[in-house]
Amino acid sequence: MQLRKFYGRTISGALAQVKRELGGEALIMETTAIAPGSAAARMNPGASFEVLAACDPFTAGGETVSASAGSGKRGGPACAPAGSGKAEFGETGFADSRHGGRLRAAGRERQLVAAPPAKGRAILEDLGLLKAQIRQLLEGGPDRPAQAAEAALDLRDYHSLIEQGIDHELLAPHFRQWLHWRTSAAPLRQYLAQTYGAPAARMEGEGFAEWLWLAWSQTQGLLKEETKDTRRWNGPRMVGMVGPSGGGKTTTLAKLASICCHEQRQNAVIFTLDTFRVGATEQWRRYARLLGVALEEIASPQDIGPCMERWASADWIGIDTPGGMSPQSEPGRCYGSVLAQCPQMKTLLVLPAAYQEAICREQMRRGRAFKAGPVLFSKLDEMGRRGGIVNLTLSGEWKIEGFATGPRVPKDFEPISREALWRRVLAPPSEAMLSGGLQ
Repeated sequence: MQLRKFYGRTISGALAQVKRELGGEALIMETTAIAPGSAAARMNPGASFEVLAACDPFTAGGETVSASAGSGKRGGPACAPAGSGKAEFGETGFADSRHGGRLRAAGRERQLVAAPPAKGRAILEDLGLLKAQIRQLLEGGPDRPAQAAEAALDLRDYHSLIEQGIDHELLAPHFRQWLHWRTSAAPLRQYLAQTYGAPAARMEGEGFAEWLWLAWSQTQGLLKEETKDTRRWNGPRMVGMVGPSGGGKTTTLAKLASICCHEQRQNAVIFTLDTFRVGATEQWRRYARLLGVALEEIASPQDIGPCMERWASADWIGIDTPGGMSPQSEPGRCYGSVLAQCPQMKTLLVLPAAYQEAICREQMRRGRAFKAGPVLFSKLDEMGRRGGIVNLTLSGEWKIEGFATGPRVPKDFEPISREALWRRVLAPPSEAMLSGGLQ
């Protein structure tokens, strides 16, 4: 292994030299800020950072070097310079040629390991850059002597998000972007705002949790709705609920019916397809009396047409379904008939937030059979770590409709908003409790 030092005005400049001279497989061992007036500063005018890098002698210059026996030369260099066609070695008794061959060491032959693929080299480069930038962020440079304490707090944000259960593979690209933005000068930040979009353009502080919050809000389509009154739920005229058994579909639909009936003064009706579970219809009859909404019980597809005709003038229609419904079951065929007759209906997937991610992803896959779009997370009061919500929705493939946090109707329901994403999921536990996010 060969060790070399590179100098540059910035970390990025020094790393560019490493990549250019040693190749993408070079390992970044250490990055340090050069003290003004030191010997390194005098010998490298204009340089502010020193990068210690290592390269494998068999992959000098970013290319694989295979070995052939019997052509060794005493006193050869430890590593061939970039662009040379041969790497020679001394006392070990073997030499190397880029045209292939075998390596003889200690009287035995062994084949050289191939160079990592392009994707692997890209990962190594990202890891090297990430390590160098973290080092720069923690230690600071000549122009940032007081940054270490603040950077330690920001890195604590990253670890706290990991502890909340957020997948590090999802956090890593956002963390790299945030580090790039954070360690850049003000003029470059304006350019990065155009490159990285909303997070870089709207950052008010410099914490990683805030960056992730803005990125998540962007994928959920919430950044353009800041002027909208997010305290009220303005759902479509017809809403269907699907999801696992015991997931809170009935209670959540009762909350939405209460909001439509009492807060928005709409004429609301409930269609229940859950006529198989013991006590399900009795539960809805009691809800209907307390909330003052109409109730229709649908046991077969033949009941759908007459119900639609009777309630054609209703302002809002909610449809409850049994848990674990499949397209082949009787309730599934009923719901499929409703979807065929009402293409404008929105189907919400109700998922308990305490469920494991694997179970939630399986429920999402099943929900696609009923054209489920937004997801509504229920029972937030029963879960500890909330990172699974981020893992399931950070990509933006599934939009969030709202959060149900308890059994109270309709108080324990909050429609989706930027503030809800922060308070219900990303806020530290102490801050969430002060703001009522853990009710």
